[in-house]
Amino acid sequence: MRTSMTTSLATLALATAACTASAQNVAFKPTLTKGATLKYELSSNLKVEQTNAGQTDLQETKHTASFTCTVESVDSDGSAEVSMMFDSLSFSIVAGEDADTFAWKFTGGDRPNAAMGEGLNASGFALAGAEISFDVSASGEISGMGGLDEFLATVASESASDVAFVGAFTPARLAEAIEPIFDADGGAAEERARGAKWSENETVDLGAIGNVVMTRDYVYLANENNMATVLGSLTVKLNKPATQPENSPTARLNGVTGAVAVQWNSELNMLEQYARTEQLGTVWEMGDVTLNQMQHSVMKIVRLD
Repeated sequence: MRTSMTTSLATLALATAACTASAQNVAFKPTLTKGATLKYELSSNLKVEQTNAGQTDLQETKHTASFTCTVESVDSDGSAEVSMMFDSLSFSIVAGEDADTFAWKFTGGDRPNAAMGEGLNASGFALAGAEISFDVSASGEISGMGGLDEFLATVASESASDVAFVGAFTPARLAEAIEPIFDADGGAAEERARGAKWSENETVDLGAIGNVVMTRDYVYLANENNMATVLGSLTVKLNKPATQPENSPTARLNGVTGAVAVQWNSELNMLEQYARTEQLGTVWEMGDVTLNQMQHSVMKIVRLD
């Protein structure tokens, strides 16, 4: 009887440990099923400050967009085709004393189009009416972002001041912005145990000046009350060519910081919240001219009920 009880207790302890370990392991990618919808709000704030010869110029661009992603089909390997429509949009662009805004919310009926406005409004309505589609790989990577042609054409036809916000909604940038919903910044590559670490690299080409390599390092810290927490940090390296062409500017980094915080709902298997803050300072020099530039950016994603 003692042996049987001891064996039972040992079996129970092992089973409990296994369940605990399983509960702490997270894949950091949603389970996509045909017809499923994912509703989120994406917001970003970019401040660019430039100082040259004692004069400082400041431009600030804010975007807020709520949207619904619908899973159209899922392959046997877990990859999926997804459609996306905006439910609301809000832009604010301030450059010096000039400011421009746009706001729209879908309340039913027909979708808007570029012909319903002028300037920034035309571009905003074109984006609001866009029927976007993209592919999501089994590991959560987004590709084939389509449906933005009318929006891009409308922006290209407007004045330079109205083009300021387009960067956040080009196919490549929009895919990058919403990809954390599907892979938590690379966390979906494999199931992660608590304490797991991984990195993501991004290279920005600067032409004759060289390139910048941005490395984001992540760690899965904890899973409490079905909420897995991932934190990330940023390091940046400027790689200069061995020789630079004559009459080309030089650049150096001056003040770089960055942090990422991810909250992943491990019960629903969905991204709950995502926040990325970055500061990138650069000094550009050419002859007697020195340009100091500082970029502050904040991006957030919040799941909507």
